[in-house]
Amino acid sequence: MEKRWLIPLFFTFLAVVAIGCSNGTAKSKKEAWNYEEAVEMKSGAFTFHAYVSGDESKCWIYLIDVDKEKGDTSDLELPSEIEGKKVTRIGYAELSEPSEFRKNIFGIRVERVHNIDGYDKKLEGITKVTIPDSVTEIQATCFSGLRYLSSIKIPDGVHKLKSETFYGCERLKSVTLPKNLDSFHADALEDCSALKTLKISSENEKYEVIDGMLMIKNKHELIFVVAEKKTVKIPEGVITIGNRAFINSGAQNVLISSTVKNIGSQALENENIKNIKIAKDNKNFAISGQCIYAKGDDRLVVAMPNKKGFLRISNRIRKLDDTYSIAGGDVRIVVLSRNLEEVRGTGLSFSYNEMLKKVYFTGGIPPKVSDVKDGSCPLPISANIYVPKNAEDSYKEWYKDNDCYDHVESWNTYNQIELKKLEEKMNK
Repeated sequence: MEKRWLIPLFFTFLAVVAIGCSNGTAKSKKEAWNYEEAVEMKSGAFTFHAYVSGDESKCWIYLIDVDKEKGDTSDLELPSEIEGKKVTRIGYAELSEPSEFRKNIFGIRVERVHNIDGYDKKLEGITKVTIPDSVTEIQATCFSGLRYLSSIKIPDGVHKLKSETFYGCERLKSVTLPKNLDSFHADALEDCSALKTLKISSENEKYEVIDGMLMIKNKHELIFVVAEKKTVKIPEGVITIGNRAFINSGAQNVLISSTVKNIGSQALENENIKNIKIAKDNKNFAISGQCIYAKGDDRLVVAMPNKKGFLRISNRIRKLDDTYSIAGGDVRIVVLSRNLEEVRGTGLSFSYNEMLKKVYFTGGIPPKVSDVKDGSCPLPISANIYVPKNAEDSYKEWYKDNDCYDHVESWNTYNQIELKKLEEKMNK
């Protein structure tokens, strides 16, 4: 399934990286890491490279070289000290100009936009990683691409689990989270398709794990689901399903409980999900055809294309924004609601799906578009566009007004008989 949310976030990501680098620079000055000289330590097949803090009491392992010819690589044990300096930070340090991509601790490029997880054949033998208790900070993408890693225990001194920390660790079955964890990024464990067990100390003040689901205690929020669960019943009492909570889930069936009031951005975005049910007494969400919508404003919350990639946006839907989820697979053909009135931001973001071939607009008047970020195209592009015969001029003018006209594959008109035949064919 195409990760449609990555592309509309691309320019935002660049800005975040730039800000992160500037913040990192400020922090670096405070800690006064010496980037001019590095210390190293060799242990069997591994060579650890580290920066030293200004007071020479700490070090930051920013790179690990792996040489299989020099020893066994199955057990990677990071040192707690190098030359008498305590190891407190691990992960690659990007000191050059800001990049839209990152590297893992082995210096290998990680490009989630292109599904590149940082794997290299030299990492193939690493099945165990031991992180010393002295570590308090782990950089984003640190262990991405360790496809043979089976389990990991994160030291209790670590407070944040950052983006893509274990991205692509496809054989990772068990993760023990730190006792003092207070920040968890939803995609820290993305593409960990074998993940079965998630543990956290009962002493953790913010999080708890219930039946393979990571929850924020006081907010009654579900933020992550392990891959192993095939049926997920959102517990009664849960108020919020967090942003991208199902990003790593293997669930095929999801039951949303009566207490759920909020469903976050791309919360149920997952190609494995085939069936979603909502408790009858839920007052906030309902199902109409292939759509879940918010009762309060008729906003699309989840779209569920069929096996052929056909998606009919229910005429109940009046609003689209860029937070809805696509559950079950790629969209190839979409028929939009005739009552669609408003599109916010990248609300038509299935247009970024490379599998999309046809888009049918059914309303007599194009919807209002708002909150468009500079440089982005808010309308479906690189696809064949179909509009009602009596509204062709209006839609073409609409595309021109939004600077998207030149990016359309082709313009077509249709009548209701043709559309009905298409729907019958795609739903067989």
